[in-house]
Amino acid sequence: MPVHALLGYELCGTFSRDPLRPRTGDVTLDLSPLTSVERIERFVRSCRYCGDTRQALATLAYVADNAWSPMEDLLATMLSLPVGELGYGLGPVTINARHYTASYLVERGCPASRVPDIELVGLPLGFNYDGRLHLDLASIAKADGPHVETAVRQVREKYLDDLRRNRELTAMGVVTLPVTSEDLFREGRCDALVFEALSALGALGFPASDRPWGALASRVVSRRRQELLWSLLPWAEAPLWARELLDREKAAFAKARLTEEVIAG
Repeated sequence: MPVHALLGYELCGTFSRDPLRPRTGDVTLDLSPLTSVERIERFVRSCRYCGDTRQALATLAYVADNAWSPMEDLLATMLSLPVGELGYGLGPVTINARHYTASYLVERGCPASRVPDIELVGLPLGFNYDGRLHLDLASIAKADGPHVETAVRQVREKYLDDLRRNRELTAMGVVTLPVTSEDLFREGRCDALVFEALSALGALGFPASDRPWGALASRVVSRRRQELLWSLLPWAEAPLWARELLDREKAAFAKARLTEEVIAG
């Protein structure tokens, strides 16, 4: 299900992965969406003589329109997929929904609108992913002479805009948690992010008693979820993790079949 969900986000988003190297190849941005969740669902429901369309519809429930990048796609997938599929079970999300600023704030210099990367549907909580290249720190290292000050100022302006973005979204009723690449690549950091999100929801008056705290806290499930995440990330190690997960699933399936045969025989 996770891989199919990622494909759904790509088809309904504004980016395209490299067809030969989808994890580590070049990404094309700013494209028009190929389709939408609604159109895919309509097509699947019209396929009366296809195979198991139930799985396609089940996966589609965790896909949203308008993802702008593969990392948004991946983070949204992990947040929304159910715990049984090694996701975090936070429910459906919206991607890059524009929020408009009150006129009295625009008059005082605030932007007319802001766009959080990911929002939990029906909840006042969002996430913004800022990757390693989000702040062009390399430009400072490469600058020389009078250009150093300019490079520093540009990076600082971007950093300040990020801070104001989160503050302005909070003023609009969307508490926005920043997410970094380290939160996805480092072991346990994505778990910590989700627990922080659940704590924030509780503090905002949206208790998480109906959410799978126990499964999220399980060390075994956490490790398997981390391995799944590593297998989907855009780095060279991803195919190794994916192959290991596949081999483990095959071994578990073979063991289950053997157990059934022993019981039956």
